[in-house]
Amino acid sequence: MPEVDIFDLIEELSKKGLSKDKIKEELKKRGFSNDEIEGALLLMGFEEPAIVEEKKPEPKPKPVERKEKRTEERVEPIISKEEIEILVESIVSEKWMEVEDKLDKYRKAIEKLKEYLDKLAGRVGSLEKNIETIFTTLAKEKEEMKKTQEEIAINLKAIESAISALLKEFSDKVKELGYTVEDIKKIVGSVKKK
Repeated sequence: MPEVDIFDLIEELSKKGLSKDKIKEELKKRGFSNDEIEGALLLMGFEEPAIVEEKKPEPKPKPVERKEKRTEERVEPIISKEEIEILVESIVSEKWMEVEDKLDKYRKAIEKLKEYLDKLAGRVGSLEKNIETIFTTLAKEKEEMKKTQEEIAINLKAIESAISALLKEFSDKVKELGYTVEDIKKIVGSVKKK
């Protein structure tokens, strides 16, 4: 719908001296519908409604000099208050239906968006739980690994101590064995000499 007020436009065009048909043509060019044009013309006091037919090419009129300007006359409306109310109600009803349709579309779009956001929130919540579980598991495993490392270190020290003790004992036994072997050699050497 055009942004210009149809009533102001009709008044302006009639002040310029345009006929009813010319006013209709001009309004049609500006994007107004036949219903809007007819209703506005009736409200403005133009007598009979007429349908704007497609413009046939006419020869261009010769410019006419205007000697005097038309005086402004206020034309009394020939349409009753009830008819005006009916016309206004029908226009408002039509526009309201358009608004309702747009609102319904917006409501549906908002509902879909809410559903999507709810699903997304569910996914985010699930991911948060998974991440929390992973961190908890990692923390437990870290603690277990720390305990295992401590146990391994203790066991290694125990093994080292045991090996040290065994080596010392082994070394002592090897020395003893060495002495025993030498004693045996001495005994065998003395037996051979005899």
